[in-house]
Amino acid sequence: FNDYLSQKLLVILDEVEAKTSFNILEFIKNFITAEQLTMETKNIQARQEQAFRRLIMFSNNQVPLKLPPNSRRFVVTKVAGDMIGNKDYFDRLAEALDNDKQMYAFHEYLYKRDISNFSPAKDKPITEIYKTLSQSFVPNDAKFLENYYNKNINHNDVSEKKRKAYTIRTTEFFESYKDYLKQYCNIFEVTIKSFHRKLKEYAMIKKVKSSGVMKFKINWILLIEQLKNQGFLYEYDEVISESSESESDED
Repeated sequence: FNDYLSQKLLVILDEVEAKTSFNILEFIKNFITAEQLTMETKNIQARQEQAFRRLIMFSNNQVPLKLPPNSRRFVVTKVAGDMIGNKDYFDRLAEALDNDKQMYAFHEYLYKRDISNFSPAKDKPITEIYKTLSQSFVPNDAKFLENYYNKNINHNDVSEKKRKAYTIRTTEFFESYKDYLKQYCNIFEVTIKSFHRKLKEYAMIKKVKSSGVMKFKINWILLIEQLKNQGFLYEYDEVISESSESESDED
């Protein structure tokens, strides 16, 4: 039963953590965007209710939510820790919140603010913590491909011709993948069969036989483009800096 959500304008989820939020991610996404929701009350027939609810989530966890790449529903910020322990500040804040005139003035400021040119999809701030949470959703094979490209292709200034038809022994590429998993993911057990199966998801990686040796032939230019289109690379045009925010947990 979910009638406790009936006729609510604001819904708060506190102490969010990845192990539970991941399992209900699709429900959360639908809750955010659905125009109507089904309300169910014990011993009463279910009814449709127009959805005006807005969702705010709070957490002290480093990764409270694994965001799918290119997720358009979420804005993520860190809470500044500057005022932690500042009793005078919070006393004045509580006083302001209880002051009807000040709250009305704040309401009028928000109500009259011109947002006619604001586009939620285009103007949504992409913060460093947003990128971190999105990165947690990216599969290890995609992270490995980006890492290998940056270290061995881009860094070494490989020519465009070679980038389009880069070849490497399948066993050598697999050893690089195992080293990456050990160093960055703390994973020590992986099979070459599972590695090959994962790479089949990338159309720009082909297995070929040359002089009796099995190799991967990779078009890095198109592969990187594919990773970008899938949201697995995080080269945003604009990132909102959070360097001034405290690393402390929220108060």
